[in-house]
Amino acid sequence: MSKPIPTYEKDFYSEDVIRDPYPEYELMRGLGPVVYLKKLGAYAFTHYESVKYALQNHRIFINSNGVAADDFGSSFLKGNILSSDPPVHSELRKAMAPPLMPKSLKLIETRVEEFAVKIINKLILKQDGFDVMKELAPILPLEIVRDMIGLPEFGKRNMLNWADAAFNILGIQNSRGQDGVRKITEMRQFIEGKITRENIRKGGWIDRLFIMLENDEIKPEHVPIIIRDYTTPSLDTTISAIGHLIWHLSQNPDQWDEVRNDKSKIELAISESIRLSSPIRSFCRTTAVDIEFQSYKIPEGSKVMLLFASANRDDRIFPEPDRFNINRLTNDHLGFGYGIHMCVGKHLAILEMSKLLLAMSNQVKTIRTYNPRIYLNNTIYRFEELSARFVPINENEIDK
Repeated sequence: MSKPIPTYEKDFYSEDVIRDPYPEYELMRGLGPVVYLKKLGAYAFTHYESVKYALQNHRIFINSNGVAADDFGSSFLKGNILSSDPPVHSELRKAMAPPLMPKSLKLIETRVEEFAVKIINKLILKQDGFDVMKELAPILPLEIVRDMIGLPEFGKRNMLNWADAAFNILGIQNSRGQDGVRKITEMRQFIEGKITRENIRKGGWIDRLFIMLENDEIKPEHVPIIIRDYTTPSLDTTISAIGHLIWHLSQNPDQWDEVRNDKSKIELAISESIRLSSPIRSFCRTTAVDIEFQSYKIPEGSKVMLLFASANRDDRIFPEPDRFNINRLTNDHLGFGYGIHMCVGKHLAILEMSKLLLAMSNQVKTIRTYNPRIYLNNTIYRFEELSARFVPINENEIDK
């Protein structure tokens, strides 16, 4: 016998919920692994087990109808690597992924490390403090990704705006989503009308796509799709993750001391921060058939929101889920997704964050943060502002 699906009444995309989502996730998890979001006319998976079930079963929970929370957003952004299913998804990923794999990233590791050191060297001298979200979190991703993609100057200047816009559309078409449509239309016109072999950086990711096209290794219609996919999702998620990583380490100085004293724990700290403050709130799927999960029935053609941030604080999986603990015995979080749609930029994001923490661990004794303020975006959970000060290991020497 099927169970009635409980209803969640609030607006998931309201300012209040975006700014303080975790009590709402806890409320939804308390309602059950499946809830109905009345204001959206969609279902939501809230528990770790239900979210992972959907991610594991991509033939049942399909992406090709779009992954936004409304029909317009899903249709508008349809066809990219996230909003596709095999075989198209497999073709796009095969063409897009190689520069983002560990073997390729090994070639830029020294450059990333040296630039991270420069950033920390500069910030540690700012004893009056700095804004993490302006002077730290975006600097390394912008330096590395903008150069590697190889966009012309106009594209480089607008990457952050376009990324912000895409993630707003992936929610609903409130004022943020509507503004996003205008910006993404601008991006598409730029990519389709202004990118040529002559004005891109030779040796960059886009140049690689043109070479593949000349060698009949990629379909012509896939080139602009992959350029858009390189351009929009590659920054905001990492910027969000860096901001929250700094915040959590500042609030847990004992664990920062552990990282400083044992650099093998750098990636554990990164993983725990992504679990605790997942950059992506939710993406949607569409049910390809009638489904039943734990006696909850969802009809074919339904939108199902996968609440990654809720799943990652499920106490059935993570003891003391609201606590930042880099020494968890297991941390199989879903912050990068799972299955065939796992984040293709995962390895680059970890590389960038690892090198920043490595540089910090050699110079920063204490991380102090103040006045955190959450940014309003429909899909990305990140700080808009986070004041900070790095206390140097040799503070007395610097103060002289």
